[in-house]
Amino acid sequence: MTQVQDYDSSNYDYRNYWKGRSYEHLSEVVFLKELIFPDNSSFLDIGGGYGRLSNLYKNFKFPILLDYSIKNLKNADKNLIRVCADVYNLPFKDSSINHAMSVRLMHHIENPSDALKEVSRVVNNDLILEFANKNHFIAKVKHMFDPNFNSTDLYFQTHKKDSQGWKDSQIFINFKYEYIESILKKSGFIVKKHFSVSNFRNGYAKKFLNTKFLVLLDRTFQPIFKKTLFGPSILVYALKKDITNNKVIENVEDIFCCPKCKGDLKKLSCHNCGVTYKKDSGIYNFKG
Repeated sequence: MTQVQDYDSSNYDYRNYWKGRSYEHLSEVVFLKELIFPDNSSFLDIGGGYGRLSNLYKNFKFPILLDYSIKNLKNADKNLIRVCADVYNLPFKDSSINHAMSVRLMHHIENPSDALKEVSRVVNNDLILEFANKNHFIAKVKHMFDPNFNSTDLYFQTHKKDSQGWKDSQIFINFKYEYIESILKKSGFIVKKHFSVSNFRNGYAKKFLNTKFLVLLDRTFQPIFKKTLFGPSILVYALKKDITNNKVIENVEDIFCCPKCKGDLKKLSCHNCGVTYKKDSGIYNFKG
C-alpha cells in the first residue's frame, strides 16, 4: 500500500515552515499569477496545506482546497471549500474539476504515476504542477562525479526526525524534468510551458539581497533558468489532451463521489458501498 504523508501524525505546524521563506513563496507566486485566471468554475488546490496560495484562486466560483491534514485545513480560510482526502483517491467525479494545481506536494509522492493518473481522471482542463528538480545546478555540481546520480530519474533524500516533531524519518523525492513530462503525457496531459523557480534558494543570497530584488532576478533571467532547468523547483503548466467545455455546477457536493469505489454520493453517503462521510467544522472529511 502506498504511504501517504500525514502531517496530523506529528505536532508539526506547516505554517512554521514558511517563516523566513518569503523569497521562495514570492518566487512561486510571481509565475503562478501568469497561469491562474479566476472564472465561473472550479479550481482544485491539491495538497495545498493551509491555503498558502489561496489568494490566487479564491475568486473562482468553487475554490477547493484539498489536503490530507485536518490540522492544515482548520488553519485555512473558512471561505474556501475545504476537503480532506489524499491524491491517490480523490473524491470527485470524472472530469468534474476544470482547473487544478499542486505545489510542494510531489516530493512526498512515492508513486507519481498513480497519483497523476488519478488527477487526470478528475481534471477537465488544465493542471499546474510543481516538483523538486533532481538536476538543478547545485545538485549537478555536487554529484558531477557520481554516474549513478545522472542515470536515475529519481533522487531520494532522507530527513530524520527533528524539532518538527516527526515520528519517523521522512523521504523527499526529487525528479528529473523528463520523467515528470513523460508521466504527465501518459496520464493524458501535454506540457505547454514551464518555469524554474526559487533559483536563489541560498542562505547567503537571502541574507544579503532584498527579497523583491531576488524575485526580479528570477523573472529577468527566466529564459536562461528555464532552458537550463537551473532552480531547485520547476513549475509546469499542462493541458488535457481532450479538453471539453467547462463543467457547470451549482453545488460542490454535486461533483463529489466516493473515493473508495467512485460511486455516487447522496448527502455524503455512497449508494454503491454504503460508506458515509462527514462534514465537520466546515471540512468535508474523506480521509480513510
